[in-house]
Formats: sequence, C-alpha cells, structure tokens
Amino acid sequence: VLMTGAPPSILRAGVMASLLLVGTLVGRPTNSVNILVLGAAVLVLFEPKIIFEVGFQLSLAATYGLIRVAPIIKKALSFIPSEVLRLILAETLGATIMTAPIIITIFEQFSVISPLSNLLILPLVPLLMALGIIGSLVALIAPAIGQTALFITWPLLQWIIVVTNKLSAWQFSSLHLAFSNYWAGAIIVAFVAAAELLQAWAKEDPPTDELPDFQLDD
Repeated sequence: VLMTGAPPSILRAGVMASLLLVGTLVGRPTNSVNILVLGAAVLVLFEPKIIFEVGFQLSLAATYGLIRVAPIIKKALSFIPSEVLRLILAETLGATIMTAPIIITIFEQFSVISPLSNLLILPLVPLLMALGIIGSLVALIAPAIGQTALFITWPLLQWIIVVTNKLSAWQFSSLHLAFSNYWAGAIIVAFVAAAELLQAWAKEDPPTDELPDFQLDD
C-alpha cells in the first residue's frame, strides 16, 4: 500500500487482506463478501469522500464480480476442457459485468475485447508482480543484483504494452455508450440481486476461506 501511494483500490485490497489475516489468526470463519463489505465500511468510516472515487467504486464492483459472479460463470463454462481457461474467462467476465455500468457512466465507453486481452495478459501478471517485488527488495541490499532481476520483467512488460496497443487499435475494440448514474445504480443492484439469488438457488456458495489470488493485489 505504501509503495503504491495508497490509491483507493489498493487501500481496499490492503484492508481486505488485513481482515482476512486477522480472521485467520483468531480462528474465526471468513466470508469473502463479508470481508468486502466490512473493508469498504472501514475505509468509508475514516474517509467518507472515498465513496466518490472512481477507483474505489471500480475496485469494489470488480471484487464482487470475482467472488460472486465469476463462480456462476465458471459453472456455465464447464464445457471448456481447460480449467485455467475457464477460470480466466469467468473472472474476466465477472469483473467486466459488474464494472461495466460504472465505466459506461463515467467514460461513456465499453470494451468488447477485454476477454481476449485478459487471456493474453492475465497469466503473466503473477510472475510479473513476483519479479517486481523481489527485484525491488533485493535492489535495496544489492543494487546490481536487484536491477538484473528487474530487467527480467522488461519482456513481460513489453508484451503487455504490445498486446494492449494492438488490440486497442482495432476499429471495434470499444463501443460508445452512455446512461445516467441512476441507471448505473439500478443495473448494479439488479446484477447483485441476480447473483445472490442464483447462489441461493444453487444452495452452494463459492469458497469462503480464501479470496482469489490477485484480488488482494488488485
């Protein structure tokens, strides 16, 4: 959190990670949705204005999409043989569905290539983050070794840049859409209600003892 300058999305992730660790240490069962709500409440309590931050709104919506909507989509994609491919598509679509109303309202655009871009980029993110963190820490002790480790991240970063530029250059990579804040709020409430009803109907909640890996680092 400190290294990134504590933006709203990282603050949310940091608070959620702390609550998850505290719950584990005291032996209390943890539920992802409860942690999300409590983490957001803590941040709003100390900084009420954060609720108007776009990054905070998108972070909450995307996280909810990952922990509640993605498992439903993953089940629907059971015909795909690859577990990794199902997971990436489900998490991409889950986050996209929940953040779309906010993105359309604020930026008046909607990306139609996000599933493809995530398939090409997302698998590299954990490795890139690990190399970046390790390289940065080692650089504090041995600058030469740390810089070498960080240099290894260059081709990964270059791949992300190339993929992003190529896909965004497509003529129909995004759609121009727009609607009011009221419609956005109503749509999000409808999505949440649908997700919770589907979870109740299936009588099976997603795993509650841990969060998806990249949720905590946003």
